[in-house]
Amino acid sequence: MNEFREVVAEFSLFFSRLKEECDAVDRKFQSIECRTAFVKEKEKQGVYGAISNYFAKVWDLVKDYPNDDPCFLSCRDHLHQMIHRYICAGGLNNMVVDKPLGHAGDYLTIYHYFLDYSGEQTYEILINQYSRSIPVAVAHRNRIPLLMKEIEAQSRNGGDIMSIGCGPAIELQRASCEPYFKGCNFTLFDVDERALDFVEAKLPENISNVESFNSSVLGLLKLLARRKDQGRQQDFIYCCGLYDYLGDRLAGLLLQSFYDNLKPGGKIMVTNVSSDVGDRGYFEFFAGWDLILRSDHDMLALARHCPAEAKCRVERDPDTGANLYLYLERQ
Repeated sequence: MNEFREVVAEFSLFFSRLKEECDAVDRKFQSIECRTAFVKEKEKQGVYGAISNYFAKVWDLVKDYPNDDPCFLSCRDHLHQMIHRYICAGGLNNMVVDKPLGHAGDYLTIYHYFLDYSGEQTYEILINQYSRSIPVAVAHRNRIPLLMKEIEAQSRNGGDIMSIGCGPAIELQRASCEPYFKGCNFTLFDVDERALDFVEAKLPENISNVESFNSSVLGLLKLLARRKDQGRQQDFIYCCGLYDYLGDRLAGLLLQSFYDNLKPGGKIMVTNVSSDVGDRGYFEFFAGWDLILRSDHDMLALARHCPAEAKCRVERDPDTGANLYLYLERQ
């Protein structure tokens, strides 16, 4: 594809010039403050939009090919050859693209989404910050205040809360430092035991109202069944990130199990990346971060096996539109 190669060559040249500019700043300034100030000035000039526009051009040329098509894969390989060294110059992008923990969307990647202007070299700071600027990352940060508000409300009423696919549990790390937090009982679940160890290390030492479980999704279904039989229902169950990797059948079955584990008046919040999200050229094509994207209708369809009296609605992240929130309430 000649047009594809032309766009990628232009993209690579753009990065080369940008890095030269950043390297000149490094030679001139030793302080992180001065280097960060330069990055902020480049932000004002629209550098992240320029990067996203190149990724959009690339995506438009390959989006109609299946992900396993030889042409799609060949184009991805060529893109990597041309710009990998520029994108992965920052630690965050290295995790997103090269997946050192073995899978996309790991807890450390998500944790780094919350590290503002991280890095030492100017270009590293800039390219890390670019990854933090894409809608998927912004939407992830946007949900933390929503979760903390719900955790506070539940804690003040002695609530039982469960986080499924907790990752770094930023909301829990922050809420655990608040006086109200002692009022709740918190359960964390993740398929990656390293995520649970990471969260435990971040929590205050005197925390006694948090328990953790590590297992597969099948193990989670068994855990929920046991808790239901034991009468250990929850006031609030939330799952932020796991559904992006689950097919409809398993996602619906899990949602039904969540609902069965709610107390009367209990709530569920499930998130999913929207099917009309932008920047797929970056996270899907270049980074190989394959997500199951869903529409509002798709999200509502997941709840079709829950009782008809369940109150169900879908909301969208108002800032980016990148994340959908499925809410269910038990009467």
